Amino acid sequence: MSSVNPVKPFLDTTQRVRELKLKKYEFQGLGNELVISQEEIMTQYNKSKGMKHTRDLGNHREEILREYLLNSNLVPSKYRISQTSSRVTDTNGNYSRELDILLTNNDENIILMKRGKSLEVHPVENTYGTIQVKSKLTLNELESAFENIASYKKLRKNLTNHSSGFSNEGFGIIFAYTTDFDHTQLNTHISSLKDHYSSDLLPNAICILDHGFFLPFHQNNSVILSDTLSSIKQDQIQYYCNPNHNDHLFYFHHILLQLLRGTRTDIVDIGNYYNIGNIDFSTNISFKFAYGEYFELAKCTKHRSAQAIEYLKEINSQNLEKIFQYISTSELFDELLLIANKNSGSLVKIYNPDNIDLKDLLKYEEGFLAYEKIILNKLGSKFDVLLPHYYIQKENLFEDCPQCKKNAKTRTNRALAKIKP
Repeated sequence: MSSVNPVKPFLDTTQRVRELKLKKYEFQGLGNELVISQEEIMTQYNKSKGMKHTRDLGNHREEILREYLLNSNLVPSKYRISQTSSRVTDTNGNYSRELDILLTNNDENIILMKRGKSLEVHPVENTYGTIQVKSKLTLNELESAFENIASYKKLRKNLTNHSSGFSNEGFGIIFAYTTDFDHTQLNTHISSLKDHYSSDLLPNAICILDHGFFLPFHQNNSVILSDTLSSIKQDQIQYYCNPNHNDHLFYFHHILLQLLRGTRTDIVDIGNYYNIGNIDFSTNISFKFAYGEYFELAKCTKHRSAQAIEYLKEINSQNLEKIFQYISTSELFDELLLIANKNSGSLVKIYNPDNIDLKDLLKYEEGFLAYEKIILNKLGSKFDVLLPHYYIQKENLFEDCPQCKKNAKTRTNRALAKIKP
C-alpha cells in the first residue's frame, strides 16, 4: 500500500482538536468514537498475525468483525447478524456459496437448515445482504469476494410486490482490513473484475479499513442500492474511492445502514420450500416433478440383483436447455381439457417438437398418464411442462440408470484395452 498520505496534515489537526475537546466534552460525536473502535479492531487484527493455520486465521478475522457488529449497538435489532457462515437458497433449488456474514430480518427469522455452529441455510426472501470478510485484500481474495457476492445476488427473490424507492434485491459488501495494493492498483483490479459481471451482480461497496471505501458511481452519482445498480449498463459504472482517511469505520456503518434501510425483504412461505427443485448450475435451469417426490424415483431391472436398482430421474444440461428453449416460445394449453375434456384453468406447456397430434401424444397408457409433468424455472421464468413418454424414450430425456452407465463404461474400457497394440 502506498505510504504517501496526502491528507495527513488534515488528519493530524483533526486528531489534535479531538484531544483538546476531550478535556472539555466526554462525547464528541460518533466520528471520534468510531476512530477509537477502528484502532481497536486493527489492534485485534494485528494480534492475530501469529496464528499459523490459514482457515483458523480467516475464521478468527471474520469473527472480529462479527463480534464488533453484534456489540457495537449501531445495527438495529430488527436486523439479524448471522453468527456462523451461511448459505442462501430459493424455492427453485438455486443456492449461494458460503457467505461470511449474512443480514436477515430478525422479526421474520426463518432458518431452513441448521448444523450446529457450522452452517445455516436461509430462504432468500428474508435476507437483506451479505458482507464478505477478507484479511488482506489480494487479487485472489478480491476475485473470491466478487464471486461469492455474485452467487448470492443471482438468487431472485420473487417478491410478491415491489416498492419504488426500495431495492427488491439483496446487497453485497466486501470488507477487508488491509491491502498491499496502492490506490492505482486497486482501481485497476476492481475495474478489471467489474467487467466480468453484469451490473446486477456487482458489489455495492468495497471497504478496506486502513485504506478507503470504494462505491459504484454513474454520472458522478453513487449508486449503492441493488435495484438502481441493476438498471445501469455495466460499462457505465465505475468504482471511486476517497482514500487515506481514518474515518472508514464510520462510513462503513453509514453505508451499511443505508443499504439495510433501503432494501426490502418478504414473508417466507415455507410451503414453497417443502420440496425445492433440482438445479443445473451450468444452465441456471431447475426442475422438479409437479406431483411430488414419489415420481422422482426410477427402477432398473436389467441387473443380476434380486431387487431392482433404484435411482433418481435426472435431466442433463443439454436436455434441460433443449426443453426450455422449445417451451419458452410454445403456446399454453389447459391440461385437464386435453386429457378429460374439462376446463381446469391449469395451463401447461407441452414438449412436442415433432408437432404430433396431442390426442395421440397424451393418451393414457395402461391406465396411466402418457407423460411426466415437471416444473421448469430459469431465473424466474417458470413453466409447468408436460414431457410425453414418446419423447422421453425417443430423445432419452432422462438420464440412464447409473449402474447401466457404469457397466457400459467398463465394457468400453475392456474393449479398448484388447485392441491396444
